[in-house]
Order: sequence, then structure tokens, then C-alpha cells
Amino acid sequence: MHSVVGSGTKVTGDCDVEGTIRIDGELDGRLKVSKLVVIGKTGLVKGDIESSEVVIGGKVFGTITGENRVELQAGAHIEGDIRTKSLIVDEGVFFHGNCRMKEEGAKAFKVLEGEGLEKLRVNN
Repeated sequence: MHSVVGSGTKVTGDCDVEGTIRIDGELDGRLKVSKLVVIGKTGLVKGDIESSEVVIGGKVFGTITGENRVELQAGAHIEGDIRTKSLIVDEGVFFHGNCRMKEEGAKAFKVLEGEGLEKLRVNN
């Protein structure tokens, strides 16, 4: 990781990052990152996120734009819209919003199997 907002740290304002960032603390503002954003389990973002890839294990209140991929890990809490080519959602995620898949990735679904999950069939 190039940049880190550690647990117990609060940043207020918009952030532009060249490379990657991991947030385990709190960010109140817009986040624009060129490569990868990782929101750890203790991370909280109140604002929009734009990046090539976004991995979320914590909380986000805002629109998430992951140009290539958005991954929501178990325990993540999302309140806002998602725009991406590829969306991966683990069991145990809270998501309240809309998801818009870009045309190139509309057929790219990753099905995760686990206890208590029913198999789904997607027909084109």
C-alpha cells in the first residue's frame, strides 16, 4: 500500500491518491484513487469513492465507482450506489442501494458457494 489511514485516525476533506490506499480509520470526503482502494474492517468512508478497483470490508456511505472491480467482503456495510464492470459479494454483506454494471462486465458474475446458499442460474 502506498498510503494508509490507520485505525483511530480521522481525515476530513477530499483525497486524490496516485497508486493505492488502505483505510482502517475514518474518511469524511470524496476519495479518488488511480489503482486500488481497500477499506478494512474498521474503516469508514462518508463520501464517494472512485478507483480502478475497490475492496470493502468496512462501512461506506456514498457512491462507489470501481472501473474494473468492486469486492464486498463479509461484514461490509454499504449505503449507496455501485458502478463497476465486475461485482463480487461475499455472504454477510449489508448493501442498500443500486448497482449498475458496465456493458463489458455485465456477463461477468462470480458465484460463491457456501453453506446455506442456493445455486443460482443466470440465463442470457
